[in-house]
Amino acid sequence: MGEKTNEHRPGEGCYYLLCGISERDGYSILTLAHKSGIVLARYDGSRRSEYYNCPSTVGETVYAKLVPEESEDADYAVVNILPGEQAHCPYGDGDFAVRVKRQQPASDTETADPKNKSEKALKNDSDNKAANASENVHGAVGSADKNAAAENDAMPAMSEGVTDAPSAVAAAAAAEKKAPTATPKKNTDKKRTEKKGAESMQSGAKRKRSVLADIPMDGKLALPLLLLGRVEKQGAKGPYYDVMVSDKGSTVTAKDFSGFTLTVQPGEVFEATVLHNSFGYNINSQAKHVPDLSPDDFVRHPPLREEDMYEHILDRLRELASEEGATVSRVGVAVYEEHKDALLSWSAAKGMHHNHRGGLMFHIYRMMGAAEGMLDVYDSLDPELLLTAVALHDIGKLAELDTDDMGTASYTVEGQLLGHLAIGEDMVAQTAARLGIEGEKLLLLRHCLAAHHGIPEYGTIVTPAILEAFVLYTLDLCDSRVFMYEQAYSALEPGTVAEKKDYGLGVAPYRPSFTAGARYLGDYTDD
Repeated sequence: MGEKTNEHRPGEGCYYLLCGISERDGYSILTLAHKSGIVLARYDGSRRSEYYNCPSTVGETVYAKLVPEESEDADYAVVNILPGEQAHCPYGDGDFAVRVKRQQPASDTETADPKNKSEKALKNDSDNKAANASENVHGAVGSADKNAAAENDAMPAMSEGVTDAPSAVAAAAAAEKKAPTATPKKNTDKKRTEKKGAESMQSGAKRKRSVLADIPMDGKLALPLLLLGRVEKQGAKGPYYDVMVSDKGSTVTAKDFSGFTLTVQPGEVFEATVLHNSFGYNINSQAKHVPDLSPDDFVRHPPLREEDMYEHILDRLRELASEEGATVSRVGVAVYEEHKDALLSWSAAKGMHHNHRGGLMFHIYRMMGAAEGMLDVYDSLDPELLLTAVALHDIGKLAELDTDDMGTASYTVEGQLLGHLAIGEDMVAQTAARLGIEGEKLLLLRHCLAAHHGIPEYGTIVTPAILEAFVLYTLDLCDSRVFMYEQAYSALEPGTVAEKKDYGLGVAPYRPSFTAGARYLGDYTDD
């Protein structure tokens, strides 16, 4: 069957761990785990070859060739399969996406007639189910490489006696809420190098692998999701729905071709099977309400408290405003004090980057840290002008976008007609007029805001004409792209490349094998 590996390769041979067998009328559905995910395959012997010999023991490794063949209960058909010891598998249990306790084969008499099972055999069945339940729930809550355990409902042979996925997610959410979170350091030292906050940002990061991102290509998974929104579309075969859903680690727009989610309203938690294919994500089963889970458990937040980031930025603006001759920093302080509530919750975008609750604050916070570093290197930059411009560059998004309690953003009429560059520049001009502030530096601050998209292709009003405006543009571009790479990395295993191009990056990202995953803030959790 070719070079032997445990990487899923449709049409080629691969080692799999047999996680479950569900007997159907005339065929079986095999649940098979490979290196990075789980697949369901139909096995009926109709394609049997010299390797035909149906595996019978859950927990065995098999060597099989699968071909795509969508049906109601599987995405693949088994062509060839070499079971059990004949497979000579070089991999251990830890080399597969799921760990399963091996079942002990029943005696001949017990196999012949289930009704004749001894009490001892029945007790062993019960013990095995309980052991599997313990392992699977621990996998769903305890570590990223066992996230597939949450799809017990999609694996009939494994699901009996197993705590369901919503309960596992609820347990994980409860555990996260107890975990302490580092906050940005506050320092009144005048030295700019003490105010970058880089170490505090890294120490405050807590990774939680996204379950949606872990669904392998052509794989499916049953999991609880928060419905953020739904838009009806018209296709060649009739209407369908674009549904925006969140599992907290990530937010995606999935296709609902059968109206499975029409019984669920935005802001409600539901459970459904999600199929991942080359076109994206599809809702593949009827949505079921999950009353035991709160929408708050699925709202995505930055890895640092919004309040702490806000105070860190405002303290820096106040420090600048206290210096002799300060002008534009006083405008920054006034704007931040006036719009505190919105700044704490606003998303930075409808899509693309930092598109979650508190995303705007996190975007500005990291840009401030990067700007402090630029000031340490380039003496030709004006600290007050650059840092105030960073703090205010996206302030127009408070009027350009509406952000709901779930962190979902939508464009306002004003935002569609004017855009946040023009809106923000006008907000700054009005605040300065109210404070009686005028002069060259105010004009340059307004120029920075109008020019911070850099080039006409990105929607800038004017091209940067001063150094601070150019640096602001590069910092904004850099932080947005860093976010996109972090998102891409969070969905990739080290040493792998994405299967398709990222729309914002224009490339299929590769995650280096030497990077420390915990340093990427692609997946967020609550404090």
